[in-house]
Amino acid sequence: MSDPDLSRHQTLEDCLQNWRCILVNAYPVVTWDAPYHPYILSAIVAFIFLIIWLSHATILTTLSIIGLIITVADYLVPIISTHYLEPRFWQDSDEEKYKKIVYHISQGSQTISSFINYLKDLKSSNSKIYFPILFISLSFSAWIGNLVNNLLLTFIMVNFIVLLPGLRHHGYIDKAHEQVRGIFAKVLGGSKKKD
Repeated sequence: MSDPDLSRHQTLEDCLQNWRCILVNAYPVVTWDAPYHPYILSAIVAFIFLIIWLSHATILTTLSIIGLIITVADYLVPIISTHYLEPRFWQDSDEEKYKKIVYHISQGSQTISSFINYLKDLKSSNSKIYFPILFISLSFSAWIGNLVNNLLLTFIMVNFIVLLPGLRHHGYIDKAHEQVRGIFAKVLGGSKKKD
């Protein structure tokens, strides 16, 4: 890790310190240590969205309730974990798992940051490619958003985000990435041969 990455990693580790017991206990579920874990995660997401759907809450109400839940959790979890869970049960192996979790979160953050920087670089270096790609992508997203129910789209996105650590841990993301690269290579290679 370079110096800025190390600094970011240490800052993240300090910020999540009060959540470390929860993170260590949730990590095996999120990375699918047991074959039924993805089903549990999807069922939890489906249950939450079922409640949202049945309540017919507006977007503002839903966002406010989510904000309230996050605020209460941010207040109560550190109190519960420092007073009731951590002192009795925390071990060196848990500390190693915690550092590994923070590393993965830091890597995810770095990936998002790299993508944003890539778009900024593409805009400044090759705006003739940047504009059409962004225009077509956003137009396609708007078209899909108009065709499909927004709650369903949000459910699919949240489910994907919740399942992403397990997909990545088991190598499914890398396999899909390689297949997409192969398809693009065939398409681009085929179009070059026709020229």
